[in-house]
Formats: sequence, structure tokens, C-alpha cells
Amino acid sequence: MGEENTVCPKCMGAGFVGPNWKDHRDVIRLAIEEGVTKRMVDEKREFLKAQDSLIQERVETLTTKRIEALERFENNAYRQLLAQFSSLRDIETALIREALKLEGGNVTRTARRLGIGRATMYRKMEQLRRKKA
Repeated sequence: MGEENTVCPKCMGAGFVGPNWKDHRDVIRLAIEEGVTKRMVDEKREFLKAQDSLIQERVETLTTKRIEALERFENNAYRQLLAQFSSLRDIETALIREALKLEGGNVTRTARRLGIGRATMYRKMEQLRRKKA
């Protein structure tokens, strides 16, 4: 029983710590067979840390570039929207009509899609009818 709670000195020296030396027996055997030393393990660990840093920098760079591209797209889309419609009411009208088409004329689903209440949706539709007439 006492043996199960000990840590293998070779494992500790190689950076492998666990509740039982038997857990590391195969790792130790492989390390001895392949001549792996603590220095080699440390070098590999440092190499992997450096790779992680490079990957993290690359992800941050790509994320920044993607955000910049989205901002350019949004600015361009905003300009196109302003050029296409003369007022906020025109934009709202086009948005409601398109949402109604997408939802097959279902007012409840259209209101949900637009993030407004059903009563508000009916009120806006009535305003559109009056404006049209």
C-alpha cells in the first residue's frame, strides 16, 4: 500500500509527477530506450511554448485583420444603405417588407425576427398602409 502512494524519483527528475511510479513505468522505459533526458524534455517543452506563442500571435493578427475587414464592410454597407434610401422611414419600410417576405407573411414570426412585439408590428404595418394610400 505504501508503495502505491510514492512518487518515482526518476519520474520526478524527468518532470513526471504522479501518485504512483507504476503509472509512469512505460514512460520511463520508453525514455530510457530512446535516451530521452531531462534536458531534452525541457528543450521540447520550451519549443512547444515558443510555438504556442507564435500561434497566439498569428491568431491575434488574423483576428485584428478580420475585425478591420468587417469594419470596412460595415462602413461600405452603411454608405450603400444611405445612398439607396432617403430616410430612416424608408429603411424601416424596406426592412419590414423583406422580413415579411422571408417569414411568408407570418406577422408573429416577422415581429420576432425584427425584435419587436406583435402589436408594434401591426402598428407599423398600419402606418405603412396609410403612407401607401
